[in-house]
Amino acid sequence: MSQEAPPPKRRITGYHSEAPYSFNDSQVDDIVRVCSYHRRDHDYSVIWFHPSTHTPVGNLCDCKPRESNFTLGTIEKLPVELIQQIVLGLDIESLFRFRQTCSRARELIDNLHEYRAITSHALNTFLALLRTESASQVSLLRFYQLLCFNECAFCPSFGNFVHLLRWCRCCYDCLILSGYVTALPSNLQNIPIRSLPYLETLPGLYSTNLLEENPYTERTLLATPENIATAYQQQNAEEDVIGGRLEWPKEKRVWRFMACCAILSFDPKTNKVESGISCSGCELAFDEGHFSDDKDQDEEELAQEVVGYCNKVYSTTSYLEHFAWCHHAQALWIASSSESVRPANLPQMCQDGGFLRARDQDFWVSAVPYKF
Repeated sequence: MSQEAPPPKRRITGYHSEAPYSFNDSQVDDIVRVCSYHRRDHDYSVIWFHPSTHTPVGNLCDCKPRESNFTLGTIEKLPVELIQQIVLGLDIESLFRFRQTCSRARELIDNLHEYRAITSHALNTFLALLRTESASQVSLLRFYQLLCFNECAFCPSFGNFVHLLRWCRCCYDCLILSGYVTALPSNLQNIPIRSLPYLETLPGLYSTNLLEENPYTERTLLATPENIATAYQQQNAEEDVIGGRLEWPKEKRVWRFMACCAILSFDPKTNKVESGISCSGCELAFDEGHFSDDKDQDEEELAQEVVGYCNKVYSTTSYLEHFAWCHHAQALWIASSSESVRPANLPQMCQDGGFLRARDQDFWVSAVPYKF
């Protein structure tokens, strides 16, 4: 498997190995367990709910079969397959309301494989759509299709975030750098943005640099620049946005994070889920400050490149390709004696579960009442 791993685009002496590391398929699970970790600080940097907040809405994912004494009226005359296709086309808000009408509607929805997968593996995202008032923009089918996909919409990396306004996956780097995920407040000159796709931000803790968290209590309507421009033109008789009076605010990076939620990837063929993993070896190289054995390479430039490796999130397949060339990850694997012992130099970040500070109590819990 290591022989199939493509070499890095730019090989760093002392950071990448001279040749791909050889391992067999029986070692894959152990390599992933020893040499990688999940970046939970990524999950905490965007919309995140403490598990205790799921209790009041636990029946959303309670898909136990029940007998129903109610019917859906004339809808029942349609073939079951056709009814299921109609339900798949419902947006999440309509689906939520339809499921509340009677036990028969609840039974019909709960028996859908797509709904069970979403409420089992993407409940946080499901709740984020409802609580940010953006649930009317996404159908059940589109939600399921995105759940079964794992690639960032803007690069080949694993997309561990979903941008609620764009409804696409993105990675951490693209969340920060891509102009396509820009989110701006829509309360400019009383523009009637509620007639177009928008979301209402949630109070909570957000982190734009993964080192410190800042509390935000105010709720703001966010929209994409295109939708704001469209609403402005509708209100001002198709007046040109550039030549008109619309004043664009300076974007705050936190608005991007307020419009995103972490999401898993689900493989319907194997029924396995992936949350994305990062390299413990790269984290070790950054902690030790050892970036290269080549003294001619610029240390500052190398440090930035290593930070990029540290922040990168992989699928299992792409991580194994990275591991085959990552000298420091290979060193951790060798130090573990093939999973028999824990590496003594495992970075603290990896030992702590991928975050700098645990969330014992979510700020959001006491800040926003439920709308269910």
